[in-house]
This record gives sequence, structure tokens and C-alpha cells, in this order.
Amino acid sequence: MRHLALALIVLLPACTPWEEPVGTPDLPASIVSTTPEDEARHVPGTTVIQVQWDRIPQGVSFTLLGPGNVVLPGEVTGDPRTVVRRFEPTEPLQPDTQYDVEVTWTNVDGAGHFEFETSLLGFPLNDDEIDELPEQTWAILPLDLSGLEDLPIAPNAPDISFLLAVHEDAEPESGELHLVLAQTVPGSMLQDQCAETAIITAGPDGVLGTGDDRPATWDNPDLLASGGRFAPGSGSTADGTDTNTQQFAMRDWDMRATVLPQQEGLYIHSFGAFIDTTGLDSLVPGGGQFPEDTTFCDLYTEFAGGTCEPCPSLGRESRCLRAEAQDVIGEYRGTGLRLRTCADIIHSSFGGFICTGDDARYDSDGDGVYELCPEYVPEDR
Repeated sequence: MRHLALALIVLLPACTPWEEPVGTPDLPASIVSTTPEDEARHVPGTTVIQVQWDRIPQGVSFTLLGPGNVVLPGEVTGDPRTVVRRFEPTEPLQPDTQYDVEVTWTNVDGAGHFEFETSLLGFPLNDDEIDELPEQTWAILPLDLSGLEDLPIAPNAPDISFLLAVHEDAEPESGELHLVLAQTVPGSMLQDQCAETAIITAGPDGVLGTGDDRPATWDNPDLLASGGRFAPGSGSTADGTDTNTQQFAMRDWDMRATVLPQQEGLYIHSFGAFIDTTGLDSLVPGGGQFPEDTTFCDLYTEFAGGTCEPCPSLGRESRCLRAEAQDVIGEYRGTGLRLRTCADIIHSSFGGFICTGDDARYDSDGDGVYELCPEYVPEDR
């Protein structure tokens, strides 16, 4: 032990003092995400310009290019110990403008690029655009019903698409608008000419100009709307199932949206509706795979982790899903929406070109009398 102690005394003075390494190894860093996303449209002018890497980047540099590839000044910010850096422009971003962002960093000479286009969101419509607002139509795919893809049955698809238009007789200067809803041809944004349209702000009776109307509030360029039934056509069965689609009967809906200038579309800030699932119970397969009394909501709860609740406008026994969407763009359609009634569809079926056989859904007992379409009279045939 004495010899070991003497050896340590001799060796310790000869040791070189340990120094902490300066800097980090020059390992490659890759971009994980950008804000805004590459080629994003309708980006608010207040957006954050941000990049995230998979490891800490070194020597980060941003170049923001505006119209004419003019370099716009700004400052790179962010904690150097994190994987995120931001670029803060000296001047606010301009509306309806394309920007390019070039990013470089010194980890093995990294480089990246993304571009985006700012929005006209919030800018009011001019007088000519307001005059053109009646009959303006948007194609909308807002309802991503997450979880339905996990079900062992498929009612149609996890998305619901529709066409929304301002009624042709709307008077924007009054501060009110009426909205028309139309069904699309499956797999497209074309209007289904064999499905009724509906004035969804006309109240429970579906007739425009009566005391129960619920017009949307219009405050250029914003609109706020809500109503009872959000489905094409004029009626539904006692259990709330839509008589036209026999799928989702949406009701008790609300929407907050902004009409974009220059026919850029309809920006839906938020949309919500209840979907009655009663008519979907028949889709539950029988034959022992599930108990005999299994409902659509039972499967929705078990496989998708969702819950059902009563629709506000239906009884406590109703079983409804709450569908919501935010920040959705309704694309402007160059062609207007065509109003279609049950009588129009019956007439079309007689023509033999479109809607062949669709008149049968208005004749519940097959006797040739269309009792489910009061607007139609036999003399019109």
C-alpha cells in the first residue's frame, strides 16, 4: 500500500489537466418541418416563419425573398440549444403575396427551401365583388371524421363533401344572407342533379320568406350561420335519417366563415354539426360477428374510441356524433349551383336521360302517386 501511495504521488503531477471540449461534432442536420408548410396557401400575414431540425443546427441563416426576388430584412431568433429557429421580418408580410424562404446551416453545409402565399383573409370585398356574391358557390370538403376509418364497417368515407352557395335572391346590403346546400356526385365536386338542394337558413319548414327563417349574419367579409338541418332536400325520416343520402343526417350546425376577395374562396374558421347515426345501424353486419342489438355507436365507441350523445333537436334517445372542422378552404366554383326540387327530379326521371328511377323514392307505396313530393302534381307529367 505504501508503494502504491508513492506511485500516485509521483504520477499525479505528471497528468495533463482535463479540458471540456469546445463546440459540438459537425454532424449533419435535416429539416423536420417548416412553418408555413411548403407551398401553403391562404397563410395569415401574422404567421411565424419557423424551421425545425432533427438535431441542433449550427450557423443558421435565413433569406426571405419577396416579389421580384427582393431580399427582405429580418432577424434569426431561437435558443441555440434547441432544434428550432425562427425568422422575424423587419416589416409585416403583405397580403396576397408569394414568399420564398431559403435556409442554410453549417452542419455539413445544409440547405433548404420552402415557399408560401399569404392570404386575403380579413380584407373586405369591394362593391363589384359584393354585387357578385349572390349565387357564388364553393366546393367544400370540411369534415374529417377521424376514427371512422378504424371501424369494421364503412358508411361511405371518412370525409363529407358538399357545395355551398349564396342564394340568388340574397341582399348583402341588408346584413343577412341565405345559404343553399347541394350534394356532390360521389368522388367529385360536381353537383348531383338527382338530389334536392336545400336552403339551410330557411328554418325548419325549409321555405324561404316565412317566420322561422334563420338567415346568416353578413358583416363584410365575415358570415356567421347556424341552423337545424344541414342536409340536401326538404325532409328526413322520423328517426332523423336523411331521405336522400340514407347516410349522414347532419343537424344542429354552426359555421363561422370569411369570404375571400378576388373569388379566392370561402375560409371556414370553424364548422360543427351533429350526425344522427340511427339510420346507420342497418350497416352493422349480422350473422354472429357482433351481438344482435349492436348499434353503429357501439362500434364507434369500441373501435374508434368516440362517444355518442343526443342531438339537441332530437330526443334524449338519439345517438349522434359531433363532427367539427377548422381552418378549411371552400374552393370557388366558376359555375353556379342549380336549385333542384323533388318535382325537378321526378320530371328528369321521366325524360329518361338522368335520374332514371329516382322518382320512386317519392312514391312510398309504389302506386304512382308521389305523396312525398307535395310540389309535384300529376298534370305536370
